[in-house]
Amino acid sequence: MSLAKLEGRNGIGKSLAARLLELVAGEPPYVGLPLAWSSLVEQLGVVNIQIDDIGSQSISVRLDSSEWDPNNQLSAVANPGEVRIDGEPASWEEIRSILQVRRIAGDETLSETIGLALFQTAKDVETERMKVSEITDAWSKTWDKYRFEVDDPANRAHSLIANLNELAATRSELIRTAQDTAQRSDAIEATLESLRTLARIADSQQLNETYEQAWAQRNQLEQRIAKAEAKLLEARGSRDPGAQGDFEQLTRRVRLRRDAHTRAQFDQNTVLRALDLDSRPDMSGIRRLLSDAQERRLQLRDEQKTLFAAGTIRDAAGSLERTLLELPSDLHREVVAELDHDVTVGELARGLGRRRENLRDVPKSEAVLRIEAEIKRNDSRISLLSSVGEVMRVADRKRENLEEIEAALERFFEASASDRAEREALLDDLAEQRDQLVRATSDALSALLGLRAAAGLESVAGNADRLLDEDDEDGDNNLTAAEEPLDQRLIAPSELRAEVDNVVDRNLEIIGRHGVVAVDERWSEKLPTLLEQTTVQLDDCSAAQRQIVEELSASTQIEEEVRVSIRSLRSDLATFVDSLLAGEDRAELREAAETWLGNHGTSLRDLPALVERMRAEPYAPTLFPHEESALELAAELRELADRLEDAASTVRDRWGLAAAFIIRESHELSPRLVHTDTRPWQFLQLDESGRGRILRTWVEAEVSHLLSQDVLRRELFENAADVEYDLTARSVIWRSEEGKRRRRPLEAFSSGEQVFAYTRAKLESLRALKDQAKFVLIFLDEFGAFVARDRFGQLMRYVQTDVLGTIADQVVVMLPNGDTDTEFEARMAAAEFVGHDYVVESLVHRAEAG
Repeated sequence: MSLAKLEGRNGIGKSLAARLLELVAGEPPYVGLPLAWSSLVEQLGVVNIQIDDIGSQSISVRLDSSEWDPNNQLSAVANPGEVRIDGEPASWEEIRSILQVRRIAGDETLSETIGLALFQTAKDVETERMKVSEITDAWSKTWDKYRFEVDDPANRAHSLIANLNELAATRSELIRTAQDTAQRSDAIEATLESLRTLARIADSQQLNETYEQAWAQRNQLEQRIAKAEAKLLEARGSRDPGAQGDFEQLTRRVRLRRDAHTRAQFDQNTVLRALDLDSRPDMSGIRRLLSDAQERRLQLRDEQKTLFAAGTIRDAAGSLERTLLELPSDLHREVVAELDHDVTVGELARGLGRRRENLRDVPKSEAVLRIEAEIKRNDSRISLLSSVGEVMRVADRKRENLEEIEAALERFFEASASDRAEREALLDDLAEQRDQLVRATSDALSALLGLRAAAGLESVAGNADRLLDEDDEDGDNNLTAAEEPLDQRLIAPSELRAEVDNVVDRNLEIIGRHGVVAVDERWSEKLPTLLEQTTVQLDDCSAAQRQIVEELSASTQIEEEVRVSIRSLRSDLATFVDSLLAGEDRAELREAAETWLGNHGTSLRDLPALVERMRAEPYAPTLFPHEESALELAAELRELADRLEDAASTVRDRWGLAAAFIIRESHELSPRLVHTDTRPWQFLQLDESGRGRILRTWVEAEVSHLLSQDVLRRELFENAADVEYDLTARSVIWRSEEGKRRRRPLEAFSSGEQVFAYTRAKLESLRALKDQAKFVLIFLDEFGAFVARDRFGQLMRYVQTDVLGTIADQVVVMLPNGDTDTEFEARMAAAEFVGHDYVVESLVHRAEAG
């Protein structure tokens, strides 16, 4: 049936079917109705459409609304789903070259029809705007590589380089000041250490007296012991010269071993006190204490590195710098690191050197100094723990040696014929004298160690090491009196005073040389004041050092930022020059650039060498030859690109404004069918502007053209030669054949006459579809209620005579059913084609009869 009527009950989906076929044919089914489209996407689901007998072909379509974008109707138009032709997969272009479908609604007023037509025009304008945007965006991207983002780059370069040189000079001055301050700090610290040594010596004067007393007492006891030994030998009653020699040898060995034992016991007890041990530990205890001390040393070292980051980084920078500088010189330009730019070996080495120099004189905080002092104490403890086991073994061996020789002396006397009681009395007296000598010797050793430690000449750890170095099992037989170990340790009080006086003189000389404080012969009385003055000066110097370091750090950071800016500026300039030289599609631009550069005393031929130097020396503190001209050229091209971009933006904006303006007018004409988010206030200024008047004139011309179709002029406007539209009054203006000027608002046209006329006009506008597809199907929807009864027959005759075959291959008029159920069922029984709740009947005979 080429002309048919599809009549069915309301709500069964007649209009939806027509709209879905429009979608299949590539036509948006809900133009201007985004809410209706999103509702369809949400509720439709899967739909299968079968189209048979199109020539010799059949078309199968599967639509699934879950795959559509509810906010983009055109994306679904481009690809609604799956399509097959004769069972084989096909493209949407293929099916649309076979079938085109359009739906013309009979419930639209003339105003709504014009509104929809304007809306389609707005979409066409939007499409053109998108095309213009694509062209201008592509053009902008092309120009981006020539766009230099820095404002006034030549002056910027001059300013950065001036800043860099000024900051470098400031840094050099700060480094010199830091070095001077560090030297001053060293002098103050040396002075303070000498004053502390003098204070310790002054505080240990009592030890000097103790040593003199112990020295004198020891000499007296040695004389008494010699007399007691002589009495023992006399009491033995032997006149044998050999016995005399044996006795002297034995007593001499007893004295030597006693001294060795006394010294060993003293050193052992001194080490144990230094380790805060009340008794001798076993070897497992020593190992545990040593392990704890070694672990503590690691902890302290980590804390030191963390708290004194400057020293840690300085050492690391120095190590890396030495490693890099040891590489062959031809490798110094090789890239060794990739950051925001490539870093060469030479650059990294120079940067490490600058950082090392900046950190060289960073003062240590009180916390760091405390940790270093604890590290020193802990290292001394480790040294003592490492030797305490051997010190105890030496002390035990010395004790055993002494006991052995004393037993030999005992046996020597037991072999004599002397009176036992007398001998034992003499031996007891000798033992008492020896015990006193041991105590005197211990006092002397303690005082000596204290005095020498105060003067910085000896330490507990050094004393223990000396004991181990001097240990000799039994090499004392051939020692002379002057070579006896204890006599080497215990010196005459006058010699000890001379040692201490030398230390005092040396430290006074150090204090005088540095000139931090003034000392005279009354220095000992002024020591507390001198110490306080020196400590205050050291605190002030440390504060000054910290201030200098902060200023140096801030200056260095700013300098580095300036260096980065210079490098970035030159990197951008090098990229710009590369683009300019390599742009094969910009020959005209290069010609213009060559002319511009020639006027500024340079040429494109000079730029490759400039790029090479900028990349090799990005931080150079002066502008290279031709660099300023290249920067000025970049600024000129950027200004040109900005002006062109502004022009492109204006074009894009005006296209967009035109589309929005037309959509607003289409909504005003057809608020039921065209929805818009545009707010009226957005056009308040535009309406009164020259641009608004141009847009209004253009829209009026578009609407006038729509209304000037032959059918409309003939049916609605009395065959007027010209039809005009007044946008402000929403009125149509024309002259009748008699020459009378008519003005009539759009809403004044009766629905019957305007639908009949405009339907004909719409059908006439679809003639081009026959050139696009083999088969054209047109639905006339909702016509029963809106087309006057006397005009419906005319419309059908027009369709049969002027539409079928020339505009469309098939026309289907869709009407709601007005029959009773009985009447409708009877019609369904007689109809050629019947579906659920609808019938399809041919209208050809009615058109002929009408």
